[in-house]
Amino acid sequence: SDQVDAYRFEQLISTGRRLLAGQNPQAARDYLTRALTLWHGAPYAEFHTHPSIADESARLEQMRLTALESSAEAGLLLGRTAEVVAELESEVRQHPARERMVGHLMTALFRSGRQAEALELYASTRSYLVEEFGVDTSADLQKLHTALLRQELGGRTR
Repeated sequence: SDQVDAYRFEQLISTGRRLLAGQNPQAARDYLTRALTLWHGAPYAEFHTHPSIADESARLEQMRLTALESSAEAGLLLGRTAEVVAELESEVRQHPARERMVGHLMTALFRSGRQAEALELYASTRSYLVEEFGVDTSADLQKLHTALLRQELGGRTR
């Protein structure tokens, strides 16, 4: 059952990401949401001590995070900022080094009229990356930060 779910999970994500790349955010979000609803905690948790299963579990978790980021991107394209904020807030706290996810949350916060929170998120992400890894934020996140400061990110949406 876990293997069948993992296969469906991967297929739905692959289709969703392809649809997003093909400029079809609504269908992409539908597929990615279906994939994410298959997720029920860490896969193969009962076998987590076995190295190859731990590797597979980590790979599937990375796929889940990528699917979440792609779904958020589609949500932003569709103007669903409140949904994106709700979907990403706790995930960003758990995965502060995922800059794509951080950027989507910053954008959603800004478009929800929460510019100060978006800027605080950038500052905390930057501090985390410097302290943990000795690196600054990516060029993409820096550009997004500059756009937020200049209020160049489009207006408020729902």
